[in-house]
Amino acid sequence: MQWWKEPTHKVIVHAVAIIFIFSCMWAASYYNTRRLIAADSYVTESTEFYTHLEGIRSAAANAEQAEHGFLLTGQESFLEQSSEDRRAVQKHLDRLGTLAEDNLEQRVRLALIGRALDRQREEIAYVVAVRKSRGEDAARQLISSADESIDQLERLITELEIRQGSILRNRISDAHSRASHALVAVAALMLGFLIVMLIQMRATMRDIREKLRIERELRDAQAQLQMALSLEREQARMDPLTQAMNRRAFYEVAATEAARARRYRRPLTVAYLDIDNFKWVNDFCGHSVGDALLVIVAQVIKAKIRTSDIVARVGGDEFAILLPETDLAASDIVLRKLRQALLTAMQEKEWPVTFSIGAVYYKDPPADVDGMVHRADEIMYSIKNAGKDNIAVAVSAG
Repeated sequence: MQWWKEPTHKVIVHAVAIIFIFSCMWAASYYNTRRLIAADSYVTESTEFYTHLEGIRSAAANAEQAEHGFLLTGQESFLEQSSEDRRAVQKHLDRLGTLAEDNLEQRVRLALIGRALDRQREEIAYVVAVRKSRGEDAARQLISSADESIDQLERLITELEIRQGSILRNRISDAHSRASHALVAVAALMLGFLIVMLIQMRATMRDIREKLRIERELRDAQAQLQMALSLEREQARMDPLTQAMNRRAFYEVAATEAARARRYRRPLTVAYLDIDNFKWVNDFCGHSVGDALLVIVAQVIKAKIRTSDIVARVGGDEFAILLPETDLAASDIVLRKLRQALLTAMQEKEWPVTFSIGAVYYKDPPADVDGMVHRADEIMYSIKNAGKDNIAVAVSAG
């Protein structure tokens, strides 16, 4: 027997494998964290870089405005403001030089900006001197050259911003690429190790896997069979259009509830609902509209009765409702609220239908469910014969 096939040695091999895998995962996580931190640092530095570039642009523009103010008015206060703005420009430029220490190309661009600023200062100083010595008109003739220096400065700053954005994207892409490569390398290493372990464990695990597969298939087959049987039983008890109970299911549940009511001497109400003018909807609006009407009627009934109450579609446009534990007064209130809700729903759809509802309240329900339903049906038909669109609740002792 090979040593790694012994049970004790298998435990050792598996433990080593687990430790190795977790070590690889930790190493990859650490490396990825470092790369993401570096990428975040790039973003922070670039944000500061953009801030100082914008500071140069803003301070230079303020200095230009102050200098133009002096040229127009001759007030020395404008020159003092210009000097402060120029010092702010130099501070921003110095900080940018520090941020770009490791990038020769950016340092060159910053040097160009520095020379442009120096040239701008010299030209402005010359214009100011001319303004002091020769007057405003002579100074105005020199402003165009100073404006050209300002335009050149703006172009250099824009180029530097674009290049910094490119550098940031490249660095972030490189960080993500390196992290991805590390993950791929670790995944490949782990995969190779797992393949070796799986090959080694294949012989000993074959029987167990086969047994588990058979048991799983048996359980799945039993679950599918049970689900199919449950679905079949449920479908056999439901009206496919309205998803309410069908007549057969209603009679079964009603028989159970009636027996319970007799045993514990509890009240019970059976109601029979018919949709007035439903045939007109089918004939003039189409059967699809008629089907939609039936679905809405079933939905409204379910929403307005308790979960312990039962509703079933027992005919084309007829529904039976069972109200356990409901006395005469409560039955009348429930059915009137239900009828009003149904009328509101029909009015919203502009369907010219009403509802005739007959009900029988039983203090001691009989065992004959068909008789109870038939009695409620008779009361419903008496309402229809008397003009439709009404409710009547009769009292029966059994």
